[in-house]
Amino acid sequence: MKRGFLSGFASDLNGMLDLKVSLGYSEQSLLGRSRQFDVFCADNHAGIDLVTEPLAVSWLRFDSGLSASVIHSRAAFLRALARYQKAIGKAAYVLPDAYISGRQIFVPYLFTDSELTALFSEIDQYTYARNPFQPILLSTYFRLTYTCGLRPGEGRNLKCHDVDLDNGEIRIVNTKWHKSRTVVMSDDMCSMARKYASLRAAAYPNSDYFFPSSKGDGISAQWMQTKFRSF
Repeated sequence: MKRGFLSGFASDLNGMLDLKVSLGYSEQSLLGRSRQFDVFCADNHAGIDLVTEPLAVSWLRFDSGLSASVIHSRAAFLRALARYQKAIGKAAYVLPDAYISGRQIFVPYLFTDSELTALFSEIDQYTYARNPFQPILLSTYFRLTYTCGLRPGEGRNLKCHDVDLDNGEIRIVNTKWHKSRTVVMSDDMCSMARKYASLRAAAYPNSDYFFPSSKGDGISAQWMQTKFRSF
């Protein structure tokens, strides 16, 4: 059954709706949101035919001032479409349950290239006479967090033995869901990390932390968050 969809999702939208209707759902209850998503993709993501995380984030924050109920509705629709795509063998991204449960909704903010440039410029201009090592630490920490896709706590809790500067590998141990993983630095990031590590070793020779606090122990989340908001 054709419904006039125009985007790259046309076939899967029709397939999902046909399946839902066969299971007893009302087509009219699903058609409005399907058409809205189809127009959104046709206008903003031409040629895309698979639900991805960037697409999901873009869809959830497409309009400013959306109510919680509208975001919940959009998230529920996109989860249904992604689960349909996975069911037919496609590697679609499925939004976590948290997006459609409860009342609190978190939509990540995506920095533009110009905003990232301005942010790192601000970080690099930071000085602190009482501890000249601190600006170097912050420049390296925020770049490592960004370029390696680390969670804030993962970077703060890194130990020196977790960072292999010879191979450019970082071992993230016992992180979210009590899992571990290895991430690889780019050549530029690894070079910066090596220069930072030599200074860190001289400034804090007795600390186990790759990013030590002024006392040599781990940096608190509150302190790092305050610095980030300041920048």
